Amino acid sequence: MQTDKVYLSKNLVEHFSEIIDLDSFESPRTVQASKSAESCEKCSGSAVAESEQTVEQINRDLVKFLEKETGSEHTKIERYVSVKETGVFVMTDRITPTPLGNSGYVITVDEAAVLKDLGLDSKPDLGPYVFESLNQFCPDSLCSSNIRNSGRYSVNLDSVIEKLKNYISDEDLNHFPPSNMAFPKFYVFKDKVAVMSPNSFCSFDCEYERTELILRNLSSELQKYFILNVRAIVLWLKFRKTGNVPESKKSGINTVKSTLSPVSEKCCQPNVAKSGGKFPAEFFKIADNIRANLPLLSKDTLFSSLSGIYDLLSSEPSAADPDDPYVQVELDQKCSISDPWRFVKENVEVAIDFGTSSTVVAFSDDRGREQLLKLCSFDLSDGDTLNPYENPTVLQFNDIRTFSSAWFGQKYRPLTRWKDVYSSYDGKSQLKDYASSGLSNIKTWAFKRHSSVPVILEDTVSKTIVELLPLPVEPAENDKDLGNWKQRMLDPIEIYGYHLGLCLNTQTLRNGSIYLRYNLTFPVKFDNETKERIRQGLRRGLLRSLPPSLVYSDRWKDAKFHVVLSVSEPVALVASVMPQLGLDDFTKRSYYAFAVFDFGGGTTDFSAGFYREPTEEEWEEYQTEKTIDIIKTSGDAGLGGEKILDLLYYKVLQRNAAALQKEGITFTLPDGFSQFPESERLWGNGSCAHGNASILRENLRPVWEEQEDIVKEKITDPGALSVQFQKDSSSDSFPFNLEVDVEELRNCIENRIRETVNQFIHFFAQAFNQYRSRDDFDELHIIFTGNSSRSSFLRKAFEERMEKSKAEVAGENGTGGSESSKGEIIPHFELTETSFKDSRVTLKTCVALGLLKILRGNIFPNDNSQSGGETPFNYYVGVFRKSFFKPLVNKNAVYNEWQNFSKVRKSITAGNPWILIGWSSDDRAACEDQIPENDCDQKKISFDSEYIGCDVRFRAVAPNVVEFGCFKPETDDSEPLQTVKVYLD
Repeated sequence: MQTDKVYLSKNLVEHFSEIIDLDSFESPRTVQASKSAESCEKCSGSAVAESEQTVEQINRDLVKFLEKETGSEHTKIERYVSVKETGVFVMTDRITPTPLGNSGYVITVDEAAVLKDLGLDSKPDLGPYVFESLNQFCPDSLCSSNIRNSGRYSVNLDSVIEKLKNYISDEDLNHFPPSNMAFPKFYVFKDKVAVMSPNSFCSFDCEYERTELILRNLSSELQKYFILNVRAIVLWLKFRKTGNVPESKKSGINTVKSTLSPVSEKCCQPNVAKSGGKFPAEFFKIADNIRANLPLLSKDTLFSSLSGIYDLLSSEPSAADPDDPYVQVELDQKCSISDPWRFVKENVEVAIDFGTSSTVVAFSDDRGREQLLKLCSFDLSDGDTLNPYENPTVLQFNDIRTFSSAWFGQKYRPLTRWKDVYSSYDGKSQLKDYASSGLSNIKTWAFKRHSSVPVILEDTVSKTIVELLPLPVEPAENDKDLGNWKQRMLDPIEIYGYHLGLCLNTQTLRNGSIYLRYNLTFPVKFDNETKERIRQGLRRGLLRSLPPSLVYSDRWKDAKFHVVLSVSEPVALVASVMPQLGLDDFTKRSYYAFAVFDFGGGTTDFSAGFYREPTEEEWEEYQTEKTIDIIKTSGDAGLGGEKILDLLYYKVLQRNAAALQKEGITFTLPDGFSQFPESERLWGNGSCAHGNASILRENLRPVWEEQEDIVKEKITDPGALSVQFQKDSSSDSFPFNLEVDVEELRNCIENRIRETVNQFIHFFAQAFNQYRSRDDFDELHIIFTGNSSRSSFLRKAFEERMEKSKAEVAGENGTGGSESSKGEIIPHFELTETSFKDSRVTLKTCVALGLLKILRGNIFPNDNSQSGGETPFNYYVGVFRKSFFKPLVNKNAVYNEWQNFSKVRKSITAGNPWILIGWSSDDRAACEDQIPENDCDQKKISFDSEYIGCDVRFRAVAPNVVEFGCFKPETDDSEPLQTVKVYLD
C-alpha cells in the first residue's frame, strides 16, 4: 500500500526539528554501503574517504585542546558540547564590576586576557574550524541548556534560598535580598550563581556586541551581594566551520579518532525546507539509525510497492494513549506501508542473560539456527579480547534533556537519539572520559532499596544532574500495558531494554523482524523483588521498542507478548556447557554430578546438582532428552569482579585518606563497606564523588585483571599512582599522587577469594552428603564460570584446598558419609573458547545459548533449590558465645514461620532493651565455634521497655530480610506486639 498521508505521534510532528537538527545532523554509524544500505554517488569516493567528524566529536576535540592549552587559574573550560553550534562555555574571573548611576552595575570582561588564557591569541590551527567570537552569555536556547536543574526558576523566596544552599555558603546566604522580594528569578551556571534578579525590582541586559554584562535597577542589598559574590561569569566561545581540513595539524588539535563515522548529510538525510513544509518521507530511512545506530533503511523498502515500512499508521489509532495523540500528516512523497504482523516471528523465543558486566541475547533465525545479538555501533578494534556479542551492561548519559524530551513525549518507539544516551561498547568508551556521566553496574544497582541513597550523575552536554533510584515493583502488572509511563522516573534498566528491543525489532536487519516472546535468566542469590524489578524494567523497554502500528492494531489484544523469568543462570549454564565438554554421554554413566562456581561481576553464586537422563515419567510428560537437577544453591553476595575493585579502591582510600581530605576530594562509599575512623570528610554522593570513584576504580583494574605491563606503567616506584580527580563539578580535574602498595592489594585479593573458596568447599560437601550411598558417585565436575573465574588468584586458592576438598567430599574429613565413596573432583579451570565445540560459546554467551536450548524443549530444568519461586533464605542468623558465632537459624529457613530466638532482657545500661544478633552467608557458620565474632555482620535490635520479659521470635521473609517480633511470654499468639525488620545485605 502506497500513500502520502500517514498518522504520526503529535509529539514527533511538533518537536521533530528540535530533536533532529536536519541542518547539522550527521549519522553516527559507520556505514558500509555494500552491507548495510544502498550507496549513492554523493556518498562515494573521496567524500567518504575525507568525511568529517560529527559536530559533537569536533566539540569534544576542541575542549580537549583548550583544556590542554589553558595554563591560567583565572579561566576555565566548561565541558559543554553543543550539537547545533560549535562552541564551548568558559568560566572566567577576569572581570571588572563598575557601579552605574542608576543603582546598577556593568561587569566588563578582559577579552584579550581570556583569549590568552585559552591559547587562542596566536591563531592556532584548529582543524576544520576557526575561532570566531567570545560573547557575553549565549542565546537563551543554548544558555538554558547549561543551567543546572532545568535552569530558570520563578519560585517563592523560601524555595530559592533552599536551592541556593546547594551553591552558596551559609555566610553568603546572609547577604541574600530581603524577604519582601517575593518572586525572584535566578540563573545557575555550573554550581555558580551568575545572575539573580527579582522580577519586579530589577532587570538585566546582555550586550552581545561587547563583552560586558549590564545589571540595572538593583537594590542596595543586591548591589552588596554582587560586589561580594559575582567573582566569575560564564561566556560563550564560538567557532566557525571553514570547510577545509588542513593537511598538517602539527600545532593544532590532537584529534581523537572517533568511533562514530559520519554519513554525508547532503544525500542521506531529509530536508524539511526542500519538502515544502511537508513531512520528509526519507526521515523513516534514517529513523532507526538515529535511535540505535542501526544501518539505514533501503530505498526499496521505503518506496517499493513490493515492500513497505511497518512503522507507519495509515489510519488514526482508536486505542492511542491520550498522553500520546496521533495526527495526520502529509508526506513530501508517497511511501509504501507494510503490515507489521508479516514480520512477527511467531513462537520464536528470545533468551536474555542480563549480566552485571555484559548482556547476551540469543534467538533463532528463520531456519531455527541459534543467533547472537550485537548491540554496538562499530567494529571492535581488539577482536582478540572483546566479544561483540558480550554487550557491556552500561549506560552513559550524554544529553539527558534532549533524551527525556523524546522519551516522555512518545509512548512507542520515541525519537530518542543514540548520541544522547549511549549503551554497550559506545557507552563504555564514553565513560573513560566522562566517568561521572554513566552507570556501569545497572544490575547490582537494581538491588538497591527504593529508600536508599540515589546514584547522582551529571550528563556531559547540559551538565544536568540525574538522580537514579531503583523503581518500586508495580503490582498487578499487565505485560502489554505500560501503565503511567509519562510520570514514571527514568529507569536505566528500561532504557537498556529499549536499546536491546530496537536492535531486535527492526527492518534494517534480518530482512525485518519483530519478536514478542522474551525469556530471562536470573541469579540464584537475588530475591523476588529484585528479580521482578529487573523483569519489569526490561519488559517496559522491550515493549516500547515495538512499532505503534503493531500495538494499536486489532490483533494486538490477542497477541502473546511476554517477558518472563525462565530459569536460573546455573541451570542455563549447565544446559550449554555440559554437552560442549562432552559430559552428556549417558551410555557411559547414568548421570554426571556437577558443582558450579559462578564468579561474575556482581556476585559469586554456587549451584550443585546432577545432569542425567529423564525418568520415564518426565519423558512421558515433557518428552525431553535430558534433565538438570539443581539440589542446592548458595553463594557469596559480597564477592564479584566489581566487588574486588571496590575492595582495592577502599584499601587505597584508607592509605591516602588524610591527604585526600586535606585537598577536599570526595568519593562514594562502596556498598557493603563502612566508614573507617577519621574519614568523615572523604565520602560524598554527588556527581564528582561518583566520578572520582569510577576513575580510581578503573586505574586499579589492571591490578585485579593482572595486566602487569599496565600496572608497571601506572604505578611507578616507590608505589605512586597519579590520578585525575575533581574537587567539585565547577572545577577542572587535577593530578593527585596516591600511595599504592601493589603487593598489599594482591594479598587482599587472595585472602578475599580464599574465603569464598572455603565457603564453596563446605557448600558442595554438604550438598552431596545425602548421595554418599550411590556406588557410582565417583566424579564431581567443578565448573568455573563467569568472566572473573579466569583469574589466576582463583585457581591458586582452589588448588591450595584441592586435597582437603577431595577428602571432604569423600566423607573422610569432617562432614560424614561413606568412606568407600571415591569422590574424585575434576575442576574445569581451562573453560575458554577453545574448550567448546561451538566457537560462539564463551563463559558469557553460554548462559543465553543454554536458555535457548531449554526453551526448545529438549532439556528439562528441575530446580529444587527455589522455595515457591523465591530464592531460599541465604544466611545463618544467631548470637555470639565466647567470641564465636552460634547459629540459631540456618540457611533455607522456611519463610514467614515464627521461630523462638531469645527474650527481651533489661538493658544493663541506660536506654531501651536490646539484643545483639549476628549473621553470615559463610557455610562454615552452620557449625558452632567455626567463625570468630569479628568475621560476622552484627546489629543491635532495640525494643520498647514495656516489652521486657517478652519472647523474641524470628522469621525469614525474603532471602536477605528477617523480622524480629515481641510476643507475650509463654503464649501461642500469632500477632506480635512489636516487630523490627532487618536487611542483611
